[in-house]
Amino acid sequence: MFPDTMKKNRYKKISKRIGILVPLVLTAVCCIVMVARNTQATFPRPMPVELIGEYSYDGSNWYPLEENSKLDALAGDLIIRGHFDREIEGIPLNYYRNHIGVSVKVNGEEIFMDAQTQVGRLGIGLMESMCGCEWNGLTIGKLTPEDELEICLVNYHTFGNATAYRDFVDTLCNFAVPEIILENYYSGYKAKAELVGGAVLTVGIMFLGAAVTARFMQNSMSGRLFVVGLLAVFAGAYIYFDTVQVMDFSDMIAANTFGRRLCAMFIYYLTGLFVVGEVTGKRKKLARIAVAFSFVINFVLLILVIAGKILLFDTLPYWVISQWVICPVLLLCLAWEIIRQRKRINYPALAMGAMLIAQMVDLTGIMDSMY
Repeated sequence: MFPDTMKKNRYKKISKRIGILVPLVLTAVCCIVMVARNTQATFPRPMPVELIGEYSYDGSNWYPLEENSKLDALAGDLIIRGHFDREIEGIPLNYYRNHIGVSVKVNGEEIFMDAQTQVGRLGIGLMESMCGCEWNGLTIGKLTPEDELEICLVNYHTFGNATAYRDFVDTLCNFAVPEIILENYYSGYKAKAELVGGAVLTVGIMFLGAAVTARFMQNSMSGRLFVVGLLAVFAGAYIYFDTVQVMDFSDMIAANTFGRRLCAMFIYYLTGLFVVGEVTGKRKKLARIAVAFSFVINFVLLILVIAGKILLFDTLPYWVISQWVICPVLLLCLAWEIIRQRKRINYPALAMGAMLIAQMVDLTGIMDSMY
């Protein structure tokens, strides 16, 4: 009887494996057949266009335009003259505009000027509705490598988009493709940013739900959960907005600029509020002063933006300087508190300390370029 039982068990195992493997194999075969039989037209990939020539900031001193040329958008207006590496005819040139104005001349004749350049030449400067990033395009007609091309790039900001000229040159491509194809083609980290941002945003919503539940149960943790939930929501939104894809929720060019800037302000402010709840004694008083200073800075800057006295993007230098004062103070308060409580490990304080260090690293990135 024992050998018969072993045979039955062996047959059962084999039948189970067949029951799993056969559907998987059939599924794979179906997918292969679907791909092999597919006759649907697919979108072509954009074809990058290389500019061959030289560049100048003053029109007098010219430098060769190379792959490693440092095109600093904060150094003034840039003129690029030269030619493309191949013939172009009747197909739009697409490029990524990072808060700059663009105009193009061919053989001395101006053939293209974007809206921001037109407004700038009228002496109006940078309009709030145009303060942002977008994919744009222009149709040149027929252009051969013998035609002389002159491109003028104007940056109306003095902070925050140092790589804007390099962004323009690196993303030049030649093909009539939908905007979403361009964004997918040129944003290597976009999917990761959206995935991470969406995950953090989801966690934040979960914390907010826990905070509401704790509030109904009269749990003292509700306040801290609420602050952490808001912090995660704004952090997730900030990461999500910090992508090349500019207009996820709105056709307004300035939408993502406002989204990133406002999220950053709230993230740093909410971190300060959480730190206040984690420290005691003199540390709490010092942390409260730092948070109050953060509140005043944010309040004043946003009032100036609402009143139309300054663009939100141009508040960056003042806000960054203030955070370089506030973040180290808050980090000092946490470190002081952790040392005083060395007999027990304060995990929330350690977490907020790591958050503050990460924020200071991010400030360094903002000083260079948000792109």
